Amino acid sequence: MSGCDPFGPACAGDERREFVRASGALCGIDDIEVYEDGVSLCVRLFGAPPQGLGPENVVITGGARITGIKAARVDLEEIEDEGACLRVTLDRTGDFSTYCLCLTAAPAADDAACSFLPPAPAPLVRPAPAGVDPRYACAEFRFHLDCPCDDDCAPRPCVGEAPPPDIPINYLARDFAGFRQLLLDRLALAMPDWRERHLPDLQLTALELLAYLGDRLSYQLDAVATEAYLGTARKRISLRRHARLLDYRMYEGCNARAFVCVSIEGGDLLDRPASDFLFAAPNPDDPSPATGLAPPERLDGNALVFEPVVCAPDATISLRAAHSSIPFHTWRQSECCLPRGATRATLRDGAPPAAGEGGGGETRALDLRPGDLLILEETRGADTGAAADADPAKRWPVRLVRVEPLVDPLDGAPLLEVEWGQEDALPFALQLSSWTAPDAPGALRLAPGGTLVVVAREATGEALPEGGVAIETPPPRGKATIDADGVLTYTAAQGFSGAEIVELAVTTPAGSRVSFTLTFVVGEDPFCRVVETAVARGNVILVDHGRTFVEDNDAWLVDREDVADCCRCDGAAADVLGVPGAFAMTLDRAPVCQAAPAPCGDVPAARLLEQDPRAATAAVALDMADARGGAFTGAFDWRARFDLLGSGSSDRHFVVEIDDDRRARLRFGDDDCGMRPPAGARFRARYRIGNGRAGNVGADTIALMALRGVIRLDGLSIELRNPLPARGGADPEPVEEVRRRAPHGYGRTLERAVTAADYAEIAGRDPRIQGTNGEFSWTGVCYEAEVALDPFAAHAEDADLASDALRRIEAARRIGHDVALARVRRAPLRIGAHVCVDPAYRQDEVARAVRALMSAGSLPDGAPALFHPDRLLFGQDVFASRIVAAIQALDGVLHVELTHFSRLDDVKPGATRRLDSGVIPIAADEIAQCDSDPDYPERGRFSMRIVGGR
Repeated sequence: MSGCDPFGPACAGDERREFVRASGALCGIDDIEVYEDGVSLCVRLFGAPPQGLGPENVVITGGARITGIKAARVDLEEIEDEGACLRVTLDRTGDFSTYCLCLTAAPAADDAACSFLPPAPAPLVRPAPAGVDPRYACAEFRFHLDCPCDDDCAPRPCVGEAPPPDIPINYLARDFAGFRQLLLDRLALAMPDWRERHLPDLQLTALELLAYLGDRLSYQLDAVATEAYLGTARKRISLRRHARLLDYRMYEGCNARAFVCVSIEGGDLLDRPASDFLFAAPNPDDPSPATGLAPPERLDGNALVFEPVVCAPDATISLRAAHSSIPFHTWRQSECCLPRGATRATLRDGAPPAAGEGGGGETRALDLRPGDLLILEETRGADTGAAADADPAKRWPVRLVRVEPLVDPLDGAPLLEVEWGQEDALPFALQLSSWTAPDAPGALRLAPGGTLVVVAREATGEALPEGGVAIETPPPRGKATIDADGVLTYTAAQGFSGAEIVELAVTTPAGSRVSFTLTFVVGEDPFCRVVETAVARGNVILVDHGRTFVEDNDAWLVDREDVADCCRCDGAAADVLGVPGAFAMTLDRAPVCQAAPAPCGDVPAARLLEQDPRAATAAVALDMADARGGAFTGAFDWRARFDLLGSGSSDRHFVVEIDDDRRARLRFGDDDCGMRPPAGARFRARYRIGNGRAGNVGADTIALMALRGVIRLDGLSIELRNPLPARGGADPEPVEEVRRRAPHGYGRTLERAVTAADYAEIAGRDPRIQGTNGEFSWTGVCYEAEVALDPFAAHAEDADLASDALRRIEAARRIGHDVALARVRRAPLRIGAHVCVDPAYRQDEVARAVRALMSAGSLPDGAPALFHPDRLLFGQDVFASRIVAAIQALDGVLHVELTHFSRLDDVKPGATRRLDSGVIPIAADEIAQCDSDPDYPERGRFSMRIVGGR
């Protein structure tokens, strides 16, 4: 049987070769080697080589392009260490295909007498010569081995039987009924003898149990597929993680902040740790709300609790009685005020020395230092001097930057000169003193011809008849009536002036006589006096919404899982390792407080209540007891982070994730991003409760204070209030907003500067800078980004402004770009105006107001002038209509028109066209300028021709 037959039997074993070799009478072809000349073959034989083989015993078949190759010579050789080799010389070489060489018996001689008969068919199996096993009489070989061939020369294995056809499965089954029917159909084919369908059948019960499990697994797969995408996720935690993957920080709300002023009487100093203080806004539904100092148990109800904001856990709070209400020093002058934009004030630091003590006898009571907070508050109306007329909008917090003691040389009174930062400059004018009437009972200010309504029901003490009662003693200069509700209405006559005491007498139906005595004051009269209308409040504490709790739960224990180590050798016992199991925590109380980082350092008071909800993190800290059963350390050194992407393997960080029920779930690290809690460790949590807009309480609502561990303070009276409303509280971000904003979150923050506008935007990320401009210039080697900074006027001289901007630019600079700060290009203007003044106004006062408006300074009310540096930006064109409208709005101006309107250096004929067009174009890298300063005429000039007035 030929070994080159592809359709012959293929066997995996080759035991016949050993039998042939052991027979001693047979041989076979082992392999064929082609020599370098291409026409010589070495047919290696195993077993006993036969004798007498010639060219007629060698038949070569196969080939693609070259066929019919014949053997020209056959020699049997014995090669040392290789055995017998049948050297065959061919008539020509072959191509790159596979050939088959067979050893066959010599053909019989042709019979000439039978030449007319058709040739006999070729035999199925070529007969092998004597001494050659027919199974190994043929072998394949190739003439050229340079071309790769992946054919395996080993015999092909037998092909097994085809597998049975699969039973069809309904892959659309997703619920219990579908899975039950699917299993019944399957068993009907697999177990045709089972036909029982009654419910008590055990096999049917097992089938329905499997269908139930399939229904549960199908629901779980659907839930996983739903939560796998941002657009379909339902759980808040899933949305948070998807959004973070897109570099979008989903916020869970933020707590509110407020300023609390504490007033102390009956003592000089209260000094306690900040962690002992609790402040609260009483429940408005409480019929008898408590104020002042209360036991901590009073805060366990529905009161909104606030705690001090501190930068260090061991911080202390010192409250002084002298700081409760600090009067301003007006240097014995009347009707004084702090103008808008003021950054300094003089405070009285105690009483002046008694007569005869001389200098140095003053006693100072204040202990103000740089960094302390004050609240400047109007306590009386600026016009009337009455406490009821105080404007609640005129309250402003400031942070002191300089404090210097002074002495009034007139009376030796100790004073304190305080200064606060420009960012805390007063946004309004604060009246310090005013003329008013004395605080006598019934003293009221009434204009001539005005009407006064007084509720006198409490004075009569009884119900009045319908229509009221008549006045027995009518007032001399007006008319008075009392209706049935006990409301007294008095209308002053037109001739009423000065100060008068009006007495009214009423007799009720029951016979009781009631008298009303009212004092009316008009204008300046002997009853008026100068009163202080504003004070500075010390003892200011920055607080935020939330109350701290410490919680210990026996379930917060990290389980230990035993894992067998791999065996290094046979028969050795494998080590069993204890590794921490999966661990997560859920806090019992809700909602967990989300607080922004504490504003440490010299942060201006005006920015203390400003918070970014996306920068807020959960106010949660954990304390861990070690796995050996030790006690808690009290360090609470496990800290909450927004995510663990930047946490190392040894960082004790965790993530607080808020679910849909507003409960906090804690997720820990994996020893790669964040430390994994060790096996057997136990935790306790310290966290705060209170979040969202509920903490945005109004002014004067925080009126309750408690001290942990203190029920009362003997001899000390405490009152507190929040002069300003609480701000900054925000509710959690809605999930629909997250779905809308998160896909674009990665492009919101510019991290790399490529264009000139990019450099300008990054350089302008400073609250002290109001505008920037960037341009590229070629230096001959590379491009240089030149950035010009336009700071606010208050920060124009800051030394670190330029260095901070360069640091930001350098961090985002593109490779191959140089950066430099350029000077701002100013565009000085020349503006002329013709102004007509109303005859009822003085010409010099109107001229002064116009020049103040057309300057680079500030107006008398503190507002910036028209060409103040803070009102002009890069590339902002100047329009004539705005200038005309601003001058026309001044009191006393009847008419205004511009006579000149151009750049200062524009002397070409086109300057007249600027006035006709009504606009002066300003380039993108320029800022308009018109200081109107005679010392610096090159900075812009304003001229005016004014007529009229008196």
